Amino acid sequence: MPVSLTPKLMLIFLLTVSGCWKHQQHEVTAPATPVYQLSGTISDFNSGRSLANIEILCEVHRLSFQWELATENTFTDSTGHFEFTLCPGEYVLHFKREGFPLREERIMMPFENRQFDYQLPAIISTPKRWLAPNTHGLDWLAASAMARVSIDSASNSYRVFFGNFVNGFFPLGLNNVTDKNPPLSGLIWANNFFWSSGGTFSQPKIFQINASTGLVAEELPAPHRLRDLTWDGTNIWAIGSNDSVYYFNETGTEILKTFAGPDAYLSGIAFSGENFWAYSKKQKALFCAKETWTTWKIYCLFYKDETDSIIHLENISYLTAGSDKMLWGVENDWIYEFILPNE
Repeated sequence: MPVSLTPKLMLIFLLTVSGCWKHQQHEVTAPATPVYQLSGTISDFNSGRSLANIEILCEVHRLSFQWELATENTFTDSTGHFEFTLCPGEYVLHFKREGFPLREERIMMPFENRQFDYQLPAIISTPKRWLAPNTHGLDWLAASAMARVSIDSASNSYRVFFGNFVNGFFPLGLNNVTDKNPPLSGLIWANNFFWSSGGTFSQPKIFQINASTGLVAEELPAPHRLRDLTWDGTNIWAIGSNDSVYYFNETGTEILKTFAGPDAYLSGIAFSGENFWAYSKKQKALFCAKETWTTWKIYCLFYKDETDSIIHLENISYLTAGSDKMLWGVENDWIYEFILPNE
C-alpha cells in the first residue's frame, strides 16, 4: 500500500538527502602555506674557499600546491652563506659571479628545511676575438703566427691557413686527403709536419701533412674518431669521440697510455707548457689538468666586448696554447684569445 508523505516528512527527507550529498563531496584545497629554509654555502671549485657576494636568483619551476610565490634573489654573505624561505616544490637556482652568469641548478624543496652547498667554477674572460669561418682545427706555430685547418666548400678540398689574425691567413692546399666526410678535426705542428685527424668512424685516421707541399705524407690508424690534437714538445696527445685522452709516441704510430677524460663531450685539448686544457660541451667549461688526468680545475669562458656585453662561450671546439699564458679556442666561426690563470 503506498505510503503518503506529509509536507513535514517530505521536508525532513529532502534535508537528509542533501546533507548526505554534501558530506560525500570532497573538495581539495591548498593547506595553509608552509614555509621552510633553503640554506647553504657557495665555494670555489678550484680552491675550496667560500665565495662572498655571489648573486643567486631563485626561480619557481613547479610548486606542490597552488601557492603564490614570487621569484627571489639574494647574495652570499662574507662567509659564502645564503638563505631562502620557500614553499615545498621545484626551483631553479641561477648563480652569478662577478656579474657573469655561471650555472643553473634545479632543486627540489621538501616539506622540511634543506641544506644545499654548491661549488662554482672560476672565470676566464676575454675582449679579443677574430672572425675565421669553417675552422676545424687550430695550432700555434711561432713568432705570433697561427695556423688553422678549414674546408673550401667550392672545391670540396681542405686548406691549412697560416699567418696571424691581424694580417689574415694564407692557404696551403690539402687536396689529396682521401676521406672528406666527416671533415678533418684538430691541427698541430710537430716534427716539421702538420698533423690532423679524420677518416670515418669505422676507419678513423691521423694524417701527417707535408707543410711544403700541402700533401698528406702518411695516413695512420687512430683508436677512435679524434676530436682534437695537441703536442707536448715530445709526444702527440688527442681526445677521442669516446671522451678518452690518448697519449701517442712522437710519430703517432703507437698509443702509450689512455686516460679517462675529465667529463663528457670533450671538444678541444691543448698543452701550455705545464698543464693540459680540455673543453667540455657538457659542462660548458674548460678543465685544467696535469698529465696524469686524475684531478683538475674548472673555468667558465666568457667574451666581454667594449660595450660590456657578455657572451657565455658554451660551445668551444679546438684549442691551442702558445705559452703558459695564452690559449685560443674556436666557437661559431670566431677564434677567441684567453689569458690563462697562474696554475
